[in-house]
Amino acid sequence: MLRFVNFNSVLLEKHCSNCKSTKVYRLRQAPYCGSCNNNTTIITTPKLEACIATKDKKILDVQVIGAAVDLVLALDRAFNQIYIESVSEARDTLATTSRFGRFKINASGHVVAYETEP
Repeated sequence: MLRFVNFNSVLLEKHCSNCKSTKVYRLRQAPYCGSCNNNTTIITTPKLEACIATKDKKILDVQVIGAAVDLVLALDRAFNQIYIESVSEARDTLATTSRFGRFKINASGHVVAYETEP
């Protein structure tokens, strides 16, 4: 079972669409990347903390990042959109959501796949 934790400190990470650096700034003319020294498009990616309880009662601390957030939440609209419209609704969604199923976790502790159990 997966449960989100620290939902009061949701992190929306901003990065450059070209080089993926987080050194992006909003200038008057256009968004700018300090790493590739170009005007860029800033991509906003949710980065959420969660805990997964395994069948053998172990607790794993994981992160759910980017597209995996929408995959796990399975909402009718993107989590970024909910967060932009209402931070309190986004927090309530995370506080009341738990998911049962199979989770694939990479070596960095990020959820990369999720399947519901039949």
